Amino acid sequence: MRRLIIAQRCQVRVHCECVCVFSAQLPLAVLMPPIGVDTMVLSARTVIVNWLDSSSVSPTDGSVYTVRYRKHALRARYRYVNVTMTTAKLDELRPNTEYEISVKVSRGSRHSTWSMSVLVATTEAGTCPLYILYCVYIVFTLFSRQMKYDDDVCTC
Repeated sequence: MRRLIIAQRCQVRVHCECVCVFSAQLPLAVLMPPIGVDTMVLSARTVIVNWLDSSSVSPTDGSVYTVRYRKHALRARYRYVNVTMTTAKLDELRPNTEYEISVKVSRGSRHSTWSMSVLVATTEAGTCPLYILYCVYIVFTLFSRQMKYDDDVCTC
């Protein structure tokens, strides 16, 4: 925590001058919430979430991202996933269900507010997602970022 030292001239009863020192705590730089939260449906039970962190100075700055999601229509309890990259894979979702998703960043003891929420609907079970053409791209991205990848993600 940074401290600001404020010096001020004071009059003491014996008519001499002294300097009184006050200490005030200044807040550390505020973390901005992630922006550009975007989703891609990979299957009836899997969604990929991407975002940008405008306050990150480097990929290894110790940022931890918390993704929260819940069924939108039911206002259910949130589920949380922590990741260290600006991409998260949400598994074990219900087919043909709309989810509300948002992200926040944490660095040490500092935390941002939650990002703007986005809505995404999973596909029906047994159907191909609309973005199936992007599967090769996603697989490449996941491997290049050294994320765990399940073989059944892009099967139709």
